[in-house]
Amino acid sequence: MTEHLPILATILAVHILAMATPGVNFFVVTQTSVSRTRRAGIAAALGVAVAATLWAVAALLGLSVVFAHLPWLQDAVKALGGGYLIYLASRLWHSAAKPTDAVMPPQPRDGDAFLLGFFTNLTNPKAAVYYASIFAALVTPDLPAGVRVAAVGIIAVAATTWHVGVACLFAAPGARRVYARGKGWIDRAAGAAFAALGLHLLLQSLLGSS
Repeated sequence: MTEHLPILATILAVHILAMATPGVNFFVVTQTSVSRTRRAGIAAALGVAVAATLWAVAALLGLSVVFAHLPWLQDAVKALGGGYLIYLASRLWHSAAKPTDAVMPPQPRDGDAFLLGFFTNLTNPKAAVYYASIFAALVTPDLPAGVRVAAVGIIAVAATTWHVGVACLFAAPGARRVYARGKGWIDRAAGAAFAALGLHLLLQSLLGSS
């Protein structure tokens, strides 16, 4: 196992850099944290992390090979992800004009927040490409089974630690005050970003199948 530590360290470093780049997972976790409760934000973060782990397992089992033989499946993932992002955008725009108290129920359901994070990451085709690429490049079939399992474990732990940390940061009182003052603009900006990415993915799926 010791001789394979550089590979595992590389996977960790690449994954940290990827998570540090704000994307749809980051926006979902931060939006949930500032608009609801810390527990809801952490639940969304855990949903993102569980989906990341599933993507890593799928990549380990040969996700890139599946997409190479079934290109329509990758297009279907893009279409599903695009549609889901547009749905999230419509929800944000609908709630943008409402005060925070009207949007946040007295006792938010953490299960809903978990599913939001989970499905956001699970329907993200960029996640599929990312994990398929990193595992194809670094986790080769000749590696011992223990090393491959460790690679998935690194993804799971890193994704959980990072996103839970982001949730706690944006659930802080200061972040909530900033959100309360600019809720309408913040929700509309996040909704516009989700809609733009969703339309981009839908267009990619249509061009890919043509």
